[in-house]
Amino acid sequence: MIQKAVEVHEVLTRYIQIHNDVFKSSIQRVIPIPGIFQSMDYGKHHSDLTELTNELEALISGAVSDDEFAGALREYAQALFQTISSLRDICGKLYEKSQGDLNSYPKSQYEADLAKYHSYERTYQALGERLNQYFR
Repeated sequence: MIQKAVEVHEVLTRYIQIHNDVFKSSIQRVIPIPGIFQSMDYGKHHSDLTELTNELEALISGAVSDDEFAGALREYAQALFQTISSLRDICGKLYEKSQGDLNSYPKSQYEADLAKYHSYERTYQALGERLNQYFR
């Protein structure tokens, strides 16, 4: 079961890198200077997040032990899956919008999706704290 925890942690690490890239504030993104402006590759993030959800899904279905730690790990992985899926959906919609369909993802919908994403994020983080207690 420790190996499963390590694999879930690896997924978490890759997810955090994507999260940081999507939400980081960069002067190059704030001030779009031609030739210097660096656009966000939402399509690649969507693809990478899809890969992570597939990996987590396999890990969740493969965790069959019934001990307390396994249950906590499964619950954490499911919450992380929900969080990553939410960010994947946001990136997918932003990618569509970046392809020229400016009306495809209204700001109000983005804000609602973002609020839901942050709610999922808080849930997986709280479950992560609980899971960390098993390692202490």
